[in-house]
Amino acid sequence: MTFLGMSAVEDTLQWQAQETIARLKNSGLKVWICTGDKFETTLGVAQQCELINDESKVIPIVTEKETVITETLKSTVELIARDDFSLDLLALSGQAHAMIEKDIGLKSLLLQCITVAKSVIFVRMTPS
Repeated sequence: MTFLGMSAVEDTLQWQAQETIARLKNSGLKVWICTGDKFETTLGVAQQCELINDESKVIPIVTEKETVITETLKSTVELIARDDFSLDLLALSGQAHAMIEKDIGLKSLLLQCITVAKSVIFVRMTPS
């Protein structure tokens, strides 16, 4: 295979976005981000903005499978009950969020998770 040309585009953060998010976080505010980006891209942005680092506890719920969503939320609630657990980031896909919205039990579990999470990111969100 011979490449005749290559290019790459980096979607950089807005001017002073990192500093602004760091100030919000350091002043005790919870940071929520809603994006159309995929999960991996969003994690990179969260690291750039210092919402998370390599030691952060991140719970991703980026599946369409209701059983996986239910088990992830239940196990996260169990972890939260422990004194030594701190949830740094909860990441939800648009599809997972849509499934959770249809079930009062899942909504309750999600509420327990997001109230203790330091940051919440909704990924692959699209207008409906």
